[in-house]
Amino acid sequence: MVRGKAIILGRVSTEGQDLDQQTEKLLEAAKRDGYSERQIIQIAVKESGISLGELERKGINEMKQIIEAGENISCVYIYEVTRLARRGDVNFNVKQYLVDRKIQLVCLKPEFRLLTSDGAINQMANVAFGMLAVFAEQEMYNTKDRMMRGKRYAKEQGRFIGGKVRYGYTLDKRKHIIINEREATIVREVFDMMCSGLHSYNSIANEMIERGEFIGITTARKKVQNILKGIAYCGIGGGGAKYNYNYPPIIDTETYKKAQEQLSKNQIKPKRVYKHIFLGRGIIKDCNGYIMIGKKRATEGSNYYAHSTHSNSGLSIASNPLDASLWFIAKSQYENVQELNKMVGVDRTKKAIEELIQKIEQAEKNVEAIQESIDRVEDRYIRGRISEAKADKMEEEFRRKQELERKNIVKFNDQLRQLEAPVEESEGFGDIEAIEDAELKHRIVKLVIEYVQIVRTTRNIYNMEVHYTPLFSGTKGTVQTFVLNTTLKHQELSLEDGSWTIQL
Repeated sequence: MVRGKAIILGRVSTEGQDLDQQTEKLLEAAKRDGYSERQIIQIAVKESGISLGELERKGINEMKQIIEAGENISCVYIYEVTRLARRGDVNFNVKQYLVDRKIQLVCLKPEFRLLTSDGAINQMANVAFGMLAVFAEQEMYNTKDRMMRGKRYAKEQGRFIGGKVRYGYTLDKRKHIIINEREATIVREVFDMMCSGLHSYNSIANEMIERGEFIGITTARKKVQNILKGIAYCGIGGGGAKYNYNYPPIIDTETYKKAQEQLSKNQIKPKRVYKHIFLGRGIIKDCNGYIMIGKKRATEGSNYYAHSTHSNSGLSIASNPLDASLWFIAKSQYENVQELNKMVGVDRTKKAIEELIQKIEQAEKNVEAIQESIDRVEDRYIRGRISEAKADKMEEEFRRKQELERKNIVKFNDQLRQLEAPVEESEGFGDIEAIEDAELKHRIVKLVIEYVQIVRTTRNIYNMEVHYTPLFSGTKGTVQTFVLNTTLKHQELSLEDGSWTIQL
């Protein structure tokens, strides 16, 4: 039995490489030299040999910690020089570290021992180590060069080569950047809302949250900000400092400039002297299915809802009679807190909420895990382990799975919002007839009504097709149609069949 202990240092950089097989061969070599299992310390890690410096290398750091802890290490076994690192500076520093401490370095492929039996440097082994270290570094440069040539060629062909695809776009099967029409519609609306002069970052973000396009005020505000600052939407570059893609245009340069001017004005614009709460915020649609936006005028009482810029309905309606109708319908359905509790089944709903939260957390973990898989595919391609065609195919499949997980996150969050609102509200509204706070009224309206589609039948008469949330569809059905008459001095709301009429 030899004196001291041995370290076997195994490293692989991709999932495709077999760390167990490498470790087994090193163990056999150490045992042949007379080390028992109790004398052998195993270090086996999966990390890049290219991107990490010596101080960042987990395996090398662990080896040094063991040596400096006084474990009486007499030998270190490696499978090949590239298993230390592919960077020359790291390899030569580690070699000198071991030589200074008279610790033998044994390499299996090709086989050599760095020190002689008396602790001196074996000159032939030293030359071999130096040549292998240089070859390893040159291979690294060749790999990087191959990767960069591939990326340059792909970019010249108009293909996506890395980074994050900007909101409003997606990739086709050949990884070309194309417009995502659904998201592009949101991008145009965000610019149009800012250009109107009636909105700020926050109001646009809130509008998008109400529609279910974005989740959370912080995320929504950041997305709105990124959209409005994105000159790439004009199709003139600016797609990121690293890759700087030329995206297909979604808006024209005039719209972009106008939005930037309005952003500058908003920074010095005084706050409004009053705050008007639109009860139908985010739930009123015109006959074409576009969200109608609440708009404010200089004087209270003359506010109105207007069609979005992407609808040609030309519809507008005063906010007072419409909000009064919404509040009457909502509180009639809502009835009282006790009835709500009976309908919701709070305990059952809270359990469903917990399950949805778990699903969201798992989906987020899946997105991260898939991204790691994508990174490993790129690493394998860089090292020449797989062809470009195979790498593209694997990456495309991973991105498809990742997109499905992201869609699940959006779907689960939508379901979560619908469940959370009733449980939170069921514990404290009290006497609904006594409520005066407009924000609270808006919350109740949203709790009861999913959306309302407005159709103007004559100049001052409107059909209101009210779609209830699943919680309140119950005995009255999923949809009810009302008639709002604003011709009279006292506006009237009635059921379509005329069975009842009230003055607002």
